Amino acid sequence: WINWLCDLRTSQAINPHLARLRSPSKTRHWVTSILAVMDSVSLRISLDPDAAKPQDLQLLTEAAVTLDTVAMQIPGLAAGSIPLRELSDRLHQAVTGASQPGDTAGNETAEVIGETSAPIAELNRDGMDPKPSAADQVAAAGVTRADWDNGIAALRQVGYPLPVDLAAARRRFCRIRSVYAPTALALAQEYHAAPAPWSGERTPPVPTMWPKDLLLEQLPSP
Repeated sequence: WINWLCDLRTSQAINPHLARLRSPSKTRHWVTSILAVMDSVSLRISLDPDAAKPQDLQLLTEAAVTLDTVAMQIPGLAAGSIPLRELSDRLHQAVTGASQPGDTAGNETAEVIGETSAPIAELNRDGMDPKPSAADQVAAAGVTRADWDNGIAALRQVGYPLPVDLAAARRRFCRIRSVYAPTALALAQEYHAAPAPWSGERTPPVPTMWPKDLLLEQLPSP
């Protein structure tokens, strides 16, 4: 995935018109593919911080930089783009920092990732707020409580190991996703990407395309 992201970023930087090319399949789009991979990594880290690997932060960073590079080429989105160094530091902080009360898993994740706290100290000196409120993170993450509960229900049904404190896991997930989701959802809207779950709204509105084998469809109706 990292190699694909680098190739995608390079090709679209050279020829920005490639970003608007669509897959022959109406259920596929490069933006939602990137978002799905990022969410998968973010979920795994959030549910089990001890499972974090150095490659996780690298993948999230490469994906976020790719999305931001494309967004900078769109006049309506360029103004909200984040400098690449700042974007990398924000992801580092989100993945490794215990920014919410009672959430100590971030320190353990930092040890696994093998990073230091230097980038966070630099952000403090530059005047950037290193600890946005939980409400701001939830809003920026773009995943409602119902979306989260449905996702957890699907994972539980297939036997995926879940932590006891799911509230802390949700805080960690929103903290990480809040860094990259605004750009990803804006691009999905701009390119009218396939309306995958957790990928925001479209204009004009279209129904969400759930995977055909989604486990929740097998649950009995209330």
